Amino acid sequence: MNTIILLVFLSFNKKKELISYLRKDKNLNFIDMISTRKINDGELYDYKVCSNEDFIKADFSFAHLLHGEYYGLNITPDKNIYCKSIVVSEFVSEEAEAFNKVKSDILDEIILVGINICDDISDFQSNTTLKNKIRKYRDHLDITLSGNYEDIKSAIHVLQYLLTNRGILDKHAIYNLTKCNTLLHNVENNNIHSASYDLRLSDCAWSQGKYITLNDNNPTLTIPKYSYVLVKAIEEADFPKFLAARFDLKVSLFFKGIILSNAPQVDPGYRGGSLFCLLFNATDDDQGLTRGNHFATIEFNMTARVTEGYKQQYQGKKNLSDFIPESSAVSKGGQLFERLQSIEDKIEQLEHLPESVYKICIVAGGIILAGVYFLLMYFKK
Repeated sequence: MNTIILLVFLSFNKKKELISYLRKDKNLNFIDMISTRKINDGELYDYKVCSNEDFIKADFSFAHLLHGEYYGLNITPDKNIYCKSIVVSEFVSEEAEAFNKVKSDILDEIILVGINICDDISDFQSNTTLKNKIRKYRDHLDITLSGNYEDIKSAIHVLQYLLTNRGILDKHAIYNLTKCNTLLHNVENNNIHSASYDLRLSDCAWSQGKYITLNDNNPTLTIPKYSYVLVKAIEEADFPKFLAARFDLKVSLFFKGIILSNAPQVDPGYRGGSLFCLLFNATDDDQGLTRGNHFATIEFNMTARVTEGYKQQYQGKKNLSDFIPESSAVSKGGQLFERLQSIEDKIEQLEHLPESVYKICIVAGGIILAGVYFLLMYFKK
């Protein structure tokens, strides 16, 4: 199986420079798009031109009519194309949408990489038109890279390496992908380690029937003894469709008697959503967690090949209330200690009952047992 990267340009800023740079990489092969559209003077040459007649006669892996002109791509033009494992071609967003419908019919692995080069990432954050365009097409893309020219180049080289070797992401890969606004949002670079990232506690939590908001005046979350809380991370997921992850509790918290109950897996293609978990305090003392502090560690793994991506109801959900059912949100869950205390109090009350009450209870119990015995004997006959 060969891996083919299709660069989908969501904006054309520095497109020419990026393509020229990548064409010089001896580890990459390029497949040129073929089109019936004539290239105007001074326009970026990014495809080969042919007549309508020749286009119709050709046998393309993918062909698409866009604005009255034909565009085609032949994934396997000749055997020489496979001397390298990574093949690159160019698309525009409209072509990506159409190509995604026939992608599954091609035996090779196809990775659609959305490219958005912006000189200043703050300009992208304020560009509502471009952000809406990315939202429109991102379901058809396997990963979207948004960043400056140098960051995009670095991220593409990381993808090239990961798709060739697979495995767990290292520090270099995590750093370069997060710089291009994929994998995780709200990242603290100091939390990136050799093959993992340290998640930080957000301001939102749930405990014993109440939503809790932490702030400067109330920075520490209390996990009651023998009880649990639901928490989420400051970081939000933006996973490519060929990456999955798992996160688990910080080791020092484990030695304090706190347990992360579900060791969550994050599915490929889970985007714009919260990372949350349940923490159980197995000790007989209350435990505290402070907002912004490291509480769990996440590692990222490549899948064997690109997947269709997560498509369930929690895609893009950010608030704990989006995940917790209404009946559970108002329940008094996690009050094990309080219930045990209540039972203990009732036992103590029974111990102080008068002796006559005990005798009455014993006699009543005997009468009930005798009645049950006679009923059984009657029906046995």
